[in-house]
Amino acid sequence: MTTTNYIWNAPEGGNWSDAANWTPNGVPGAADTVSFGYYLASATTVNLDISPTIAAMTIFTPSSGTYTLQISGQSLTVSGVLQLYTGTMIEGYGSITAGSYFGAGGTLEASGGTLALNGTVTYGNVLAIDDHQSSGSELLINGAATAYKAIVLDNSDQTLAIGGVGSSLRILQDEGYSAGTIQLQGGSLSDAVLEVDDAGQLTGFGAVQTVRGSGAVTAVGGSLIFSNAVDGVGATTRFHIGASGDLVFKGAVGAVGIDPTVTFDSTVATLDAHAVTANNLHLGTITDFQAGDQFLVQAYGGGDTVSFDLNTEELTVSSSNGGKSETFQLAGTYDANTTFNIKQVGTSDTITTNAVICFMAGTMIRTPDGEVAVETLAPGDLVMTTDDVAKPVAWLGKQTVSMVFADPLRSLPIRVKAGALDENVPARDLLISPDHALLVDGVLIHAGALVNGTSILRETAVPQVFVYYHVELDDHSLILAENAPAETFVDNIDRLNFDNWAEHEALYPEGKPIVELPYPRAKARRQVPVDIRVALAERAQLRGFVEEDVAVA
Repeated sequence: MTTTNYIWNAPEGGNWSDAANWTPNGVPGAADTVSFGYYLASATTVNLDISPTIAAMTIFTPSSGTYTLQISGQSLTVSGVLQLYTGTMIEGYGSITAGSYFGAGGTLEASGGTLALNGTVTYGNVLAIDDHQSSGSELLINGAATAYKAIVLDNSDQTLAIGGVGSSLRILQDEGYSAGTIQLQGGSLSDAVLEVDDAGQLTGFGAVQTVRGSGAVTAVGGSLIFSNAVDGVGATTRFHIGASGDLVFKGAVGAVGIDPTVTFDSTVATLDAHAVTANNLHLGTITDFQAGDQFLVQAYGGGDTVSFDLNTEELTVSSSNGGKSETFQLAGTYDANTTFNIKQVGTSDTITTNAVICFMAGTMIRTPDGEVAVETLAPGDLVMTTDDVAKPVAWLGKQTVSMVFADPLRSLPIRVKAGALDENVPARDLLISPDHALLVDGVLIHAGALVNGTSILRETAVPQVFVYYHVELDDHSLILAENAPAETFVDNIDRLNFDNWAEHEALYPEGKPIVELPYPRAKARRQVPVDIRVALAERAQLRGFVEEDVAVA
């Protein structure tokens, strides 16, 4: 097959498919080479109105202006070398495929749509994205590309995309994205410094060297892996984990006073920080971490435990042999039924933490025949509700707690002192689990959220092993425990923690769902209305309760 070198000869510009614009007269074919600039002294634009395949192409530097090859949805295939010298540009949307891109100072710019670069782009080319297209402009790297200048993203309509596994983009200058989107589709991105500001975002899955700034970073569709330290200086990145996403940190996260946040936007997601040592993991609030999600942390050295304070929503991972400890601030909808899946990488165990929601043995419950101890109740016995109705007990749950293994913040009983809530409410000190709710001024408040260090305390003087009891009726009701309105048990998965779960299963083999009472619920101290907190504090002061040496949640 004969090779012909075609030279563009139309100084006013024109269409690629017009044979008269080429010397010799004709349209370049698959075996031919193409040159621009031999006969032209100033700027011109070539419209790529077809999708040609050629052997090689060179666009030379003009004496003034810019030589532009304009693509509008077509594809250009160069089986050999594509050379762009300074002062030249290929611009538009469509695709370019080349055996190699010779870096000589030319520009490849996405404009008005997606421009896909297929092949190996050397560092001498300028990669750019138009910021004046209302329809949006996207530069898609399919292959290996190196940019010796920063790629500017400062408009929400701009997208820099890196394709699937095997695609990579290396940028030799520091990057600062004030807006727009970086999208990874399985490939990798490396910068000396990658800074994503508040209006910018990085999303997808693949490998990233580092990131910092106040922008949003979302792992979605796979694992988004950061190989180096993130947020070492400056602002804090807002990390998210979306559908089928895993967020993986392999270097230090944050620094003293710099605590990037993490939000679980989807269920069954993973936050993997097991490669980060405890003193290098500086995370801010972790939002909506729920059952089904997983948090991978470093194994601290044996005897590792997880504890969760429902009132402060603090999750603590530590080793019981005096080793390392790490505390994480959670934010979300948590209750006694929440199970946290914390995996210690390097061990074979998945550590979970659960709550207990019951009365201490000896708590007096009002019945039509007077007050009786909760542990003496049996199915069929009548108890009085706060609306003065006698209702039969459906089941009495029993849960044994061993403080050798239990999380103190979730297991130690709360002591509500006599008169702490109202006059003669409770009638005497009431001991209940932290996640058992009492009705206070129209709000169901978990006892642990009421702890104030004076009238409501966390009880530490308990036996090493003790028992909680919980009363279930046929509906969700309020019964009187030591004359305080306390909720009955609601059917949920936490029943599996009871010693006598098999007994309930025999009574109700099809399950027994119960609709909850229509009261607002406060599970953490920050959710307790301020006026209630103030009123209880004032009451404690009037009754002469003094602060005791008990941790306040």
